[in-house]
Amino acid sequence: MRTKVLTTNSALNYAKIKEAILPSNSIEKIMQCELCDRQMEALTAHHLIPKQNTKRKNEDPSQTIDICSACHRQIHSLFDNKHLAQELNTLEKLKNDPQIQKFISWVKKQKTDKRIQVHGKKARSQNSHSDI
Repeated sequence: MRTKVLTTNSALNYAKIKEAILPSNSIEKIMQCELCDRQMEALTAHHLIPKQNTKRKNEDPSQTIDICSACHRQIHSLFDNKHLAQELNTLEKLKNDPQIQKFISWVKKQKTDKRIQVHGKKARSQNSHSDI
């Protein structure tokens, strides 16, 4: 069995044919992550103040930003919800955090179709440390 490799021209032709025969709403849309600025096929909504905090107070959910799953997972692997709600509750604050900046500079170099493995130890709010 032979596999046909798409050349650049045949890939472009395939995209044109796909666009011509499929309704416009079914064509994959490329969106930009608000944190790392990578072009992605899918984004997730990150609540700037975690839902856990607003739900307890019977408040409406906070504003969201659209970010890629890698950035979203990295944020939640580095920071607990209390820290996010108190310290990193705007896009600007997230972008200015040194740990996030380091991740962004690395993730921008990664392929967008590759699942990114995230690492991190959650930063706790200063009030949450125990005196054990």
